[in-house]
Formats: sequence, C-alpha cells, structure tokens
Amino acid sequence: MNREKVRFSDKTAIIGLIACLILSLAALSGFLISPVFLSKNYYGRSLKESRQQKEKIRQSFLSLEQLQQKRASDLLKSPLPLNNRDIYRLFQELRLQPELEGTALYREGRLELWEGNVVDVGDILPRLGHILPDGDRTAVLHHKASWYLIRPVPVNEADHIVLYQLLAFLPQFKAPYLDDFHILGERLLRSGRIEYHDFSDSIPGYERIFREKDEYVGEPRMQGGVLSYFFPLRTQNGKIAATLTLDSPPLATRVAEIKETFALFCYLFLIAALVFCAVLLIRAPSSQKPKPALRIAVFSAVLLLVRFLFFPLSRIGAVQSLSVFSPTTASFISFLNLTKSPADIFLTALMLFLFLAALFRSFPGNSRTTGTGSSLIRAALMLPAAAAGFFLLSVFQSVFDRLVFNSTVDFFHFTFQPSFLLLHFSLLLFFGSFVLVTLRIFRSAAVSPAGLPIDFSILAAVWAVYSILFRYPLSLQVAHGFLLSGLLLSARFPGWRRRKRFILASILLLSSFFFISFRMTDTDKTETLLRHSLQHIIKSQENWGRFLMEQSLHEIDNKQEAVFAFLENTDPYNFARLLWDETPLAKFNKYSRLEILTPRGTVLSNFALNVPEILLADYEFPLSREWMVFDQNILYLGRDKDFLISYKDWFAEEQHVGRVIVFLMIDYESL
Repeated sequence: MNREKVRFSDKTAIIGLIACLILSLAALSGFLISPVFLSKNYYGRSLKESRQQKEKIRQSFLSLEQLQQKRASDLLKSPLPLNNRDIYRLFQELRLQPELEGTALYREGRLELWEGNVVDVGDILPRLGHILPDGDRTAVLHHKASWYLIRPVPVNEADHIVLYQLLAFLPQFKAPYLDDFHILGERLLRSGRIEYHDFSDSIPGYERIFREKDEYVGEPRMQGGVLSYFFPLRTQNGKIAATLTLDSPPLATRVAEIKETFALFCYLFLIAALVFCAVLLIRAPSSQKPKPALRIAVFSAVLLLVRFLFFPLSRIGAVQSLSVFSPTTASFISFLNLTKSPADIFLTALMLFLFLAALFRSFPGNSRTTGTGSSLIRAALMLPAAAAGFFLLSVFQSVFDRLVFNSTVDFFHFTFQPSFLLLHFSLLLFFGSFVLVTLRIFRSAAVSPAGLPIDFSILAAVWAVYSILFRYPLSLQVAHGFLLSGLLLSARFPGWRRRKRFILASILLLSSFFFISFRMTDTDKTETLLRHSLQHIIKSQENWGRFLMEQSLHEIDNKQEAVFAFLENTDPYNFARLLWDETPLAKFNKYSRLEILTPRGTVLSNFALNVPEILLADYEFPLSREWMVFDQNILYLGRDKDFLISYKDWFAEEQHVGRVIVFLMIDYESL
C-alpha cells in the first residue's frame, strides 16, 4: 500500500513537471508570436471593442433611468397620502442608498420632505416643466461638484416628487480625502473620459456632430498612435446628458501588456516545474538516487534557478505592484540585491535553509562522541568550534539588525499583512540556517560527553572575547551565551531534543533572545533616527542663523551714521532696540541680543530677546575694524547652548569710540 502511494506521488510529480514544462513553453510561444497576431487589423478590433464598451455604458445609464421610472410608478400607483409622516414612510419603502440616491416632496415649489441625497430644485421646477416633455422628464443637474440624474414627477398642479441619483462627484481641487466618483464605475470608464452636461446647457455643436450618427471616430495621427472614439450618452427623451471619449491604447502598449502577461505565466510555470523537479530528486528511491555530491549539486542548481527566476518576475508590473515586492516596506543592500523587498528577503532565507537542510541530510557526518580523547584534543577541537559558533551568531545578529532597522514594519504589533508575516518567517529561516550549521560544527567537535566541563569552559572564554569585540548590550550578550550553550547541549545529547522540559526551555530561551534582539534593534533605530533628525535640524538652524546674522550685519552697516551719532551723544537711550528692529533677527523673532558698548566696555544701550546679560558679562574680544563672526558655547539657564557671536569696533578717524556686539542663539530649541 505504501509503495502504491509513493508511486502515485511520484507519478503525480512527473505529470506536474511535464505539464508545467509544456505550459511554460506555450507561454513562451505566446510571448514570441503575440505581436504578430495583435498587429493584424488592430484598429478594427479596437474600434469594435470601443463600440462594445459604449453599449455597456449606455445600458448601465439606461438601467438608472428605468430604476427611477419604476420608483416613480411605485410612489404614484395609489393616491399620495396627505400626512407627511405617511409620505415619508413611502419614501423609506423605496430602500434608497442615502449616499447616492434621494427623493423629495415639493409643495408649491417649496421643499417639504426628503430622504437621502437631495438638492433643492424648487426654483427650477417651472423651467424643468417647460423644457422636458410630459412623457419623460429625466434630466441631468449640476450642483457644485456633483452631477445628479433627476426625475420630477407631478403629483398635482402644485406638488411634485423629485427622484435623485448621484451620477458623479468631481471636486475642482484635489485632496487626499476627496476622490472622484462615477456611478458608472471605473471598469466601464477605463481608458476614457466623460463630460456631463446640465439640462440648461446649450450644446448645439454636439447636436450637429451627432445629428446623423451617434459616434465619431478619430484617426490616429501616426502609425501605432491612439484611436479615439467619441459618442454621446442620451436620456430617454433624446437629450444629451454626457459625452464620452474612449481611447484605445497604442499598439505598442497593448503588445507590451500581452507580452508581460505571457512572461508572467512562463516564469510561474517554469518555477513550478523546477519545484516538481526538486521533489522528484528528494523522493527518488535510494537505489536510483545519484551520489550525494551530484545530488546536492543538482539540488543547489535548482534552488539557484528558482531564486534567480524571481528577479525578472519581480520586474513585471502585475508582480511589482504587490506590497510584498515593494522596497518601501523592508529592504537593505546585499549581494546581488537578494534582499531588496520582503518577498526577496523571504525567498533568500528559504533557499538558504533548504540548501543547508539538503546538504546536511545528504552528508550526515559522523559524531565523535564515542571516543574518550585527551583534554588537549578536546580543547583543540572545541576552541575553533566555539569561535565559529559565535562568529555565525554575529553574522545572524547582523542580518537581524539590518532587516529590522531597514523596515517600516512594527514587529511588536501582530497583523496578517503579507509583509509582516514574510519578514517574521524570514527571520525564523535565517535563524534555522544558523542553528543547522552550528549544530553540525558542535557535533563534529564532540569527543566525549565526559569532557563537557572543558567544552563549557572554552565556550565561556570565547564568549568573553566575543563580548569585548562586539560590545553588544549586556542582556544580549547573556542571551548569546545561553543560546550557544543550549546548542552545545543539543549537539552533545541529541536525545534531549525530545524531552518536554528541554523543548520548553528552548522555547523560553528563543523567545527571550528574539525579544531582546527586537527591543535592542528597535531602540537603536529610534535613537539613530532622532539623532539624525536632530543633527539635520541643528545644522539647518546653524546655516539659517549664519545667513540671518550676515544680513543683520549689513543692515547695521547701513545705519553707521546713526551708530556714530549715538556713540557721540548716547541719545536715544533705546537705540539698541531701534537698531535691532531693523535687522532680520527681529523680523524672524530669533533669540538674540544686541549691545552697544563704550571703549572701556560700559553698556550704553542694549536689547535682548531671551538672552540674559549676566551670562555674557565675562566675554572679552580683541579689537577689530571689520565684523568678526564665530561660534561660542555659553551657559544659558543652567545648560550649555551654542551661540553665534559677531562684533565690530567703531573708529572716528583713529579714535576708538565704541563697539557693537550681536549674539544669536543657534541651538535647535530656539526654532
């Protein structure tokens, strides 16, 4: 029975392999010959498709009119009640969509009662009665950004019922929370444009164009250009409600779309064929299996082909638009761009894990735990094994950090988003690859379970060196040490892997390791982003401050006559405030200070915006006939702040008459 099942599975895999190869070849043939078939009578077929689309649009519009006509008949099939409450109950029985449909009662031209989405048309009801024929009173009404299909139904000489259907909402100003809406739907209006016409609009030009035929076909300006199909959309009374233009895509665009579709199926079937090939290679009977080295070579080639086939596949538009292939969610630089999206990261991790699993299964290796061995031999084997284990752990930690750091996914908030799931599975597969290699290394270095104390001593020594070299946080270093210790025990005592206590301890250890790693990387990511953003703010603030300072110094130089006059008679006393008001520092309300001093340093006039005088009293600067500008760190309200300081000494001929100093805070908190 088991043999029959195995044979059945093998036959299924063989049939799947052959079928996928045939379908892949068929898709490849379609990719090559489709341009030839598309080029034949392309515009004739495009015109036929446009006419078919026109009929679908007209039928959809006609169904809206017929629905309004039916509702009007339902309302008036019996005399209308006199009580507004009973009339409103009739409105509710119509089961309208309140966002898109509505109905209203008008008494003597005044809006009396309504339900749903309505517009007050009491002022234009008389005009509608004159313009529209008695048999069919359907019309298109434009109100602000909305277009309605309305049907006024007379109840008696003074009262009317008006039915509403929202046709479109077309806001003039675009915003993220305002989207265009068409009741006809995007599918019917694809590659087309529609323009509605109010019932009061005069459109004699369109009437002349469509007098003989309700369509106009534009000729392409060049070979392979766009074919335009122009036609009206009429109400049941024959009035033009809208005009539509359908554009057939150029031949080159249509060919590219068809070829892209064939390429997509070709890649998918080829990948499926390679998967069936790998299954057959794994499930082949022992007598028919090739040698391990050859089997691994073939299996590796299959994995590489599958992985690299996803490169051209991910460039196809239908695949590239998927969120899992978008680099905005998660991506980081790696060899051959193997990690440029969540899907690429997952595929790389999966192929690596499958390769290592197949490699170690084909070459089980021999454990050396049967011998005794001396302490020197155990140390000679364990030292490189421990070093290799910690090195591989550092590699995994580096991949882990880069993946988490370069992603926008919140790893602590579980969701069913594909990118979130793929990234978590990728981390598990990378970790599984690390575990497979480390276990094999520890098993190869095993001499005897009796030498376990020596092994742990060497592991502890290597861990100490590892902690000094990589300088991870203490909690993560401890987690690394316990993780390698657990793998060493698992390699020395394989039977423990089946014990519930060992499994529970392993789960707790792995959970702690991943939690600490996630928390550390997330914290480092947040600190780095804050540091970079603050650094940018500070640098931009400093550049902006230097610019404002430079412009302010020009303004002060332009007032040099007033400065000399003040230095001679010290009037007015608030001259520093008047001078500061003329500078860009005042216009931008920057934290700054302007002082005018005597040659001996006595303050003649000063003005400060949040820069206290007492903190600047001890600073002295050498004489300078030109403006000197430099940075200075100053104690400000108990904290060190960065200031930009400028000063200039003023001379009447050779006599020093005074000094002007300007202080500007350029710390980011002064923004």
